[in-house]
Amino acid sequence: MDTKKAIVLGADNNYRDKLETTIKSICYHFSTPDKHIRYMTYFRYFIPDFVEESRALYLDCDMVVHQSIESLFQTDFDGNYIIAVQDGWNKNIFNAGMMMVNVHKWKTDN
Repeated sequence: MDTKKAIVLGADNNYRDKLETTIKSICYHFSTPDKHIRYMTYFRYFIPDFVEESRALYLDCDMVVHQSIESLFQTDFDGNYIIAVQDGWNKNIFNAGMMMVNVHKWKTDN
């Protein structure tokens, strides 16, 4: 039996903010396996499903860009799925608010 569920939302550009509110309200009711990880973090897993380019720069909505990001698009992945910055507080994790995603590798390997 198929346990997957589909939710289809319709909106145009004038309703993007309302669409985001709807998505957040739906996801609020899903629990995450790790309490310190918020449900929105998992949205990053869908990047390869929607991006056709070989790489994508993910930025949280609170990021402020102070200089050109062009060099990020030229950085070699060295076989990794992402390029990210080590977290400033915990050296065992990375800052998921800004990361370059190797979309091609992700699609190819998964």
